[in-house]
Amino acid sequence: MLLDLYKNCTKLTVASDSHLMLNSREIASGRVDLWPEHGKLRTSQNRTESVLISSSDGKLYIDAYGRKRIFHGTLSIRIVQNRLRVINITDQFNYLRGVVAEELGERFSLEALKAQAVCARTWLFVMMSGKRERDYDVTDISGEFQTFRGTSKSGAKCDEAVKSTDGLVLFNKDGLLRPYYHSTCGGYLEPADQVWNNSISINSEKKRKRDRVGKADNCADSPYYRWEVKIDKRELYKAVGGDQNLEVKGIEFISDKHGLLRKVILISVSGKSEINGHQFKRKLEKAGISGVRSLRFLVREKGDFYLFSGSGFGHLTGMCQWGAEGLSKNGKTFREILQFYFENAEIKPFN
Repeated sequence: MLLDLYKNCTKLTVASDSHLMLNSREIASGRVDLWPEHGKLRTSQNRTESVLISSSDGKLYIDAYGRKRIFHGTLSIRIVQNRLRVINITDQFNYLRGVVAEELGERFSLEALKAQAVCARTWLFVMMSGKRERDYDVTDISGEFQTFRGTSKSGAKCDEAVKSTDGLVLFNKDGLLRPYYHSTCGGYLEPADQVWNNSISINSEKKRKRDRVGKADNCADSPYYRWEVKIDKRELYKAVGGDQNLEVKGIEFISDKHGLLRKVILISVSGKSEINGHQFKRKLEKAGISGVRSLRFLVREKGDFYLFSGSGFGHLTGMCQWGAEGLSKNGKTFREILQFYFENAEIKPFN
């Protein structure tokens, strides 16, 4: 499979603990630097159109943006629009172990990791089997695809989760299921169409699901089960109005009866304009304002600040990862976890 890595990168270093090969020639130093130069690919050895980099043990270290990460397989690198275009040619196992490690990690229990592995594998096949206008299978850009930053964080439990569920994916009556997942639901799972469809009435009677088995919510141990953050009004106004050149003077938040943000009214010197909840959250993230973990919150004005008090982390639909951990600790298997979050789904090998 083909992984698109490090979009818009202008310099990186590739190294290996074993024999490092550059276009089938061994690099004695065990490392190579790469950067664009006058429309060509410049390496610490020469200038060329493109390179293939591999190692005798299949493991490569990439150092970019001051961070070193581990990848497996072969790297194909060329220049596109004066940027490095890095494609990792690897296998599904190494991709999935990297995703599971990034999404949950070794601290989670094995059955929760297995459930995550099945979701990650299903999403991989959904993305690979759909209509594509790209020359790669998946990318490492979080939000567009699953989070993948190499295999540096993968250990014995993550590897076992992928191996022991080998080939298993989720199906519904229409074929491959789209198994949405998120960090923490805060006790309630929202219907997928309620989350993604901004045109739904704020008075919709669509029922949400309680994420609970027993007396406590399944994700009650999550650090994001309940949260609170204080944001300076000036920073908030600048974040939501900056890319539209709006001089925002005030904000109205409109949520549904369950507290899920639907609309945000921006009050500026030129009048009122409207954005939806997802646009509001993206604007905050783009401006570097963190702490608003989900769209389920209450807002209070506190002088020069807004105080956000909310629950959950992520889009709040599909599998709650911390809920899966809670179910696992209560003795549920990965199959029972997946059946809880994806009712009527079948878990079977992908043909």
